[in-house]
Amino acid sequence: MKKINILSSKTPLTACLVSIFLLALHIKNGYAQQMIVDDAAITTHRSIQVETWYGTQESWFQPAIGATSWLEIGPGIIFDSSDGFEASNWLVEFKAVWGDHEENGFSWGIVAAPVYDFDGNLEEFFSYLPVTAEFGDGFSVLHLNLGVEGIRPIWSMLLPRVFGVILYSPIG
Repeated sequence: MKKINILSSKTPLTACLVSIFLLALHIKNGYAQQMIVDDAAITTHRSIQVETWYGTQESWFQPAIGATSWLEIGPGIIFDSSDGFEASNWLVEFKAVWGDHEENGFSWGIVAAPVYDFDGNLEEFFSYLPVTAEFGDGFSVLHLNLGVEGIRPIWSMLLPRVFGVILYSPIG
């Protein structure tokens, strides 16, 4: 009889179990939109990558600039997708990452970004820890983002957020 290790990421059962567990940990708000899940990696030093996200409430256009081998700077514009696709805010995101998940199987970082309206007023602030881990000899990759968000005028109340979880595991 062949013994199957369900903790091995090479089985589809493991991918399903881990995905269900991580989804059970995530509490969604009624007004939530599609998640943006960020990997713990940065754009190559001295290069630019254009990142865009479309959601039912808001959409983002954000070039990511590899400032150093560990720091990425991303100025961006946020659009209101629910009402005419008007530009509503701008931000500058700073992302620092340590480790290289493609090289040693694990990396983590910190992201912080103030969000302003077009009059220059600070509207929001968010920060999160992106974590990327490969397991099963790189067969599966997990991206996890945990952080906080502060929305004006309730600065005294930082809202804890699970910004997103993605598990990539090919089946077959």
